Amino acid sequence: SDLLDQFGGHKYAAGLTLSVDKVPAFQAKFEEVVKSRIEEVHRKPVIEIDDELLLDQINYRFYNILKQMAPFGPGNPEPIFRISNVYAEDVVVLKEKHLRFKIKQDGQETTPVCLGFGMADRAKDPDLTTVNFLRSKMRFDLVAEMRENFFRDKSSLQLYVKDIKFD
Repeated sequence: SDLLDQFGGHKYAAGLTLSVDKVPAFQAKFEEVVKSRIEEVHRKPVIEIDDELLLDQINYRFYNILKQMAPFGPGNPEPIFRISNVYAEDVVVLKEKHLRFKIKQDGQETTPVCLGFGMADRAKDPDLTTVNFLRSKMRFDLVAEMRENFFRDKSSLQLYVKDIKFD
């Protein structure tokens, strides 16, 4: 605080004012404090999972119940669900960055579309030519948010994938 002219904020934001000549000293002090306080556990993102779903539970009846919990945001995040032991079909890489695929689960009829933004590279073989796990019917778990999609006057439920885990 001895380097700052003003500072303040709250849980989700911070603001500060300092003179230009103090920026290098502030940067050094900031790095020093962060290095002394950060632990390895802080370096890995944690996803808070609200519940486990079977694919047949992904329907408008359930989605309408979820919508009653809105509005979502700080203090009331969108529910995140784990869906276990699934495999992918109809895989498409979008704009070389994103994935769109359907998932299947034994004993379940529902096959929702999943969107994995920024996940195309994670899903490819090391040679970056094929989407290996998705084409091989390899089993995996995923965590996702359920969203409603409107396209050409039709609505459907989709899963926005947050992470994928292999056994």
